[in-house]
Amino acid sequence: MFWGNLIGISLALLQKYGRFIRLPEADYYLSVAPISIDLSSVLLINGATFIVICTFLLLPSLLISKISPLKVLKFS
Repeated sequence: MFWGNLIGISLALLQKYGRFIRLPEADYYLSVAPISIDLSSVLLINGATFIVICTFLLLPSLLISKISPLKVLKFS
């Protein structure tokens, strides 16, 4: 998550201050793609991502921990 945040926020800041993504004004009425960086949105997305990742990592280990080794060895 650290590297994703670093790359994403760096690209967003580059666009905000460097304006390297140009748009055709005839189609969009803007010369550059506007960007807004909202700290609460970044924190919310990071928090939700962390919860989903932890859930997907913990769920299989909880299911596996309920399996008895004796039962597994009986069937093999």
